[in-house]
Amino acid sequence: MAADGTPTDNAAGPAPEQVQFRGVDNITLVGDSWPGDGPAVLMLHGGGQNRHSWKKTGQVLADRGFHVVAVDTRGHGDSDRAPGADYSIGSLTGDVFNILDAIGQPAHRRPDQGHRHHGRRRGRADQ
Repeated sequence: MAADGTPTDNAAGPAPEQVQFRGVDNITLVGDSWPGDGPAVLMLHGGGQNRHSWKKTGQVLADRGFHVVAVDTRGHGDSDRAPGADYSIGSLTGDVFNILDAIGQPAHRRPDQGHRHHGRRRGRADQ
């Protein structure tokens, strides 16, 4: 981070630690965690991606003091595949709530914002 607080391409903080969480149906969800004394930020990827999509952003937020966790959702990256191919909104949401219980509430919840993927906005499941 530059002296004025703007992010730089070469982040100075420690590398993330690999962590595991329990999802719905006891599946293992794998993530990266950057330590920080500030509020927790949970980062979720879009379809066809994995937790590494957030590597640079996670480091920038961690350098600003946030506790950042980026997770491979069920069936992606290093996380378990869903038993019976259960990728329902209910199971995905349950996985997220289990992770939030483990790390604490996110720093700020903005249901009107989501990661853009192919021109569509991905936000809350009920939108």
